[in-house]
Amino acid sequence: DNVLDFSRLERQVKEFDFQPVNKGEVIASTVEAARLYAEQRGAAVSLRMVSDLPEIRADKGAISQMVMNLIDNAVK
Repeated sequence: DNVLDFSRLERQVKEFDFQPVNKGEVIASTVEAARLYAEQRGAAVSLRMVSDLPEIRADKGAISQMVMNLIDNAVK
């Protein structure tokens, strides 16, 4: 999936849906979703961030994918 996403980006076919996003909530929910994956592979995942992050205009799915990729790379 990552290779396909990169290919779409290179061809400028990937479309983003920019909406107001609470990046803290997106990051926290993604980390929580990845926690079991990491633990099953012998890694511990923790998250420390400030609680009052400003809202941004972004693609929620793209942010989630970036965080998931970082966690996946760290676990590997």
